[in-house]
Amino acid sequence: MASAGRTTVERDPATGPVITGTARLGRRTKDLVKRLGPEDVAVIDHRNLDRIAAEELAECRPLAVVNAAPSFDGSYPNPGPLTLVRAGVPLIDVPAEVFDELDD
Repeated sequence: MASAGRTTVERDPATGPVITGTARLGRRTKDLVKRLGPEDVAVIDHRNLDRIAAEELAECRPLAVVNAAPSFDGSYPNPGPLTLVRAGVPLIDVPAEVFDELDD
């Protein structure tokens, strides 16, 4: 287990790093960032995560962002996902059902 300031990252030999935090769900990213903090994991539903939304998420410094939609589907050049990752926030795309399985 290694402590990195605002978060604890555990390493599971079978799966790799494990980040644990409070899930904060929001289908509207601009509303979610109003209640998102550095001990939280943002759970969003934002297809083609745009640069503005990524910058707002990055300013909140969440432990990670979990997206229940494709962050980038290739339909147009989109710097949003890269903006978030370059800010040091892990971005993970998951199936849409995550909203049925989690709650705030």
